[in-house]
Amino acid sequence: MGDAGLWFRNEANRQKQLWREEVLPETKEKLKTDLAKRKNALKKKPKPPPPLAFAPGKTDKSKSQAVGSGKAVKKDDSAIINLTAQNVDPLPHWKCKRRKIEVDVPSTQCLASMLLADPFVVRILVDKAQKILRADVLKSKSIPSGHTLLPSIFQLLNIARISKQLCALKGKQCYIPDSGLRKILIDGEDFNPSYESTRNCLPLVTKLLLDVDLDSRMVVGGDLYDAALQKVLTTPEVQSADWEGTSSLYDIRAVVEGSFVHLLQPGNTSEAALQSQFPRFVAALDKLSGGNMLNEKPFFKSLTNALLRHKSKLPHGTKDLVTGCMLKWLRAEGNDVSPKTAVCSPLLECFMNLLNEVSMFYCYVSRSTFFYI
Repeated sequence: MGDAGLWFRNEANRQKQLWREEVLPETKEKLKTDLAKRKNALKKKPKPPPPLAFAPGKTDKSKSQAVGSGKAVKKDDSAIINLTAQNVDPLPHWKCKRRKIEVDVPSTQCLASMLLADPFVVRILVDKAQKILRADVLKSKSIPSGHTLLPSIFQLLNIARISKQLCALKGKQCYIPDSGLRKILIDGEDFNPSYESTRNCLPLVTKLLLDVDLDSRMVVGGDLYDAALQKVLTTPEVQSADWEGTSSLYDIRAVVEGSFVHLLQPGNTSEAALQSQFPRFVAALDKLSGGNMLNEKPFFKSLTNALLRHKSKLPHGTKDLVTGCMLKWLRAEGNDVSPKTAVCSPLLECFMNLLNEVSMFYCYVSRSTFFYI
């Protein structure tokens, strides 16, 4: 009411007239332009996605066999359950720039690397790599890097190895190591662990398994025993120099350790052949670990379980080899390892557990040995 009320009424009328004459027409024009752009964008056909190896339109051997046998194949079956080794290709090498902002949501790659680093998953990957080397590569007399699955398995092992670094970055940076089929150097690096594992050291593992197989065939009961007696064949020498510079290849070390445990299981070797086979694995593990095997707890747990499966049938020669090897690793010759570190190591824990479980091991370990440690 009064002069103040009159001013407010006049101002409201002015704002209403301004809205009708300027703001509303301008907004309608912008809306019309945006709708026209969206309509033109919808008229353009989107690019089709890249074809999948297991697309429903493609036929594979499993489907043709199912049709030939009279089984009805559902449409939903053309999914991941029908993937074969030919469909599992390594991931391309990729590295993104560091983000400047904090990321609250966990990175997908960090979660994936954590799952791959799970001991159960790593055991499956290592076991699969061993089976491929023994069953496929050796029998087909091919190179390991030419297999359809091995490069992908080692790429997954390398992703699991760097899971701590990826989680420490908190999603600010993502990195996928290459499969090692080609030597790719980044940021002036002169060493590619993936390439060294897949192309340089996997053939050494294959040669190690081949030498182990020859050792078992050249002893009593083997098909090459007569040729070994006539000096037609000689036992291959332990090639420790070939493993120089491999202390950073954790994936190769895991495969060699798994092959070693598989060899010591009942029925996979004999006492005579183990005299030549055992030093081969020990020489390889010494180089792969840099001479320090004190903290390889998963390996020693598996080794202990494999030896305990023999129960009372464990040969005396095998006991001597295992005891001498573990005492050598406990001393850690050539490394600056304090006695306290050796006493508190997982190696001594597993060794004492083995002594408690197999009482006959006691006669091979003297009291002075423990004082020396």
